[in-house]
Amino acid sequence: MQQKKKIKKKKEAEEKKEEDDKESKIKKEKKDKKLADKRYKDKQRILQWRRQEMMEKSEEERRVKKEKRSRMRKNEEVVDRLNAKYHWMEQQAEEHGEKKKEDKALKAQQNRERMIKERQEKHTKLVEQRKNRVQSQSQAADEARQLSMDEAKMSANETAERDAAAEKLQAVQRGKQDREKVAEMKKESGDSATGGDDGAADEEAARLKELEEAAARKRRKTELKRLKTEKKKAAKVAKEKAAAEEAAKTVKLDFVVQLDQPLGMKIDHVEGHDTWPAEITAVVPDSQASKAGIVPGMYVVGMNGESTEGKTLDDVVQGVIAAKTEQTPLTMNLQLN
Repeated sequence: MQQKKKIKKKKEAEEKKEEDDKESKIKKEKKDKKLADKRYKDKQRILQWRRQEMMEKSEEERRVKKEKRSRMRKNEEVVDRLNAKYHWMEQQAEEHGEKKKEDKALKAQQNRERMIKERQEKHTKLVEQRKNRVQSQSQAADEARQLSMDEAKMSANETAERDAAAEKLQAVQRGKQDREKVAEMKKESGDSATGGDDGAADEEAARLKELEEAAARKRRKTELKRLKTEKKKAAKVAKEKAAAEEAAKTVKLDFVVQLDQPLGMKIDHVEGHDTWPAEITAVVPDSQASKAGIVPGMYVVGMNGESTEGKTLDDVVQGVIAAKTEQTPLTMNLQLN
């Protein structure tokens, strides 16, 4: 009986153990399935994140390429505008030169016509003066002959009466002139008294002479001042004209450097050209320098608006290297004289 109980207990224990093993196996399977599901979901999330990252990276690359193409188009447009501007400036210079030649020729023609006209007028005037002089001389000779004939016909009494009448007329005329001179002297001096002595008259004459000399000196001074002013004005006009011609000969260019590309030009210092430290001695075809319109012989007169006068070639080169290294914007100011 006890043996049966032991067998029964042992069998129950085995059954319970089997049930426990089965239950633990089920739990373990559930746990493994749950872990596998979690790993699958994590893997899916990682794959989705990687796909998103690749899409963002691809989008960024497309954006950068688009911006680069846009910058290149803008640079090409700037180069086209600069080339058009230089072409227009050359045409204007040619037209200005042709117009200047035409104006010079027209002015010379006008001067010749004016000189011819002045000579003709002067000749006509001289001919008229000679003709009038000959007529007046002829008329005076006729009057003198007529007077001689009349005198020859006059008697002695008539001649004496004529001479007396002439002397009387001359005396009247001299008195009138003297009275007019005295009236003018009184008017100028403002003196109401009738100065009758010779000393006062001499003093008044001396004073009038001094006034005339002072007026003459003043006129000479005014004329000299006027001539000096005209000379200054002419010098100023000539200086402005020379400056305008020099400015018209000078070509200036602002070169915006693309830092991710080579400059495409050689910068050096040429002996004898000491005004500016750096000069463009060579330009590579189809480079950014060539497309910007840079030609050999141009001087680097500024870096980002700061003048290079007084600096050295090494300062200019180090400025370009620093801009490329630090990726800071750089605009080179160039000039062709």
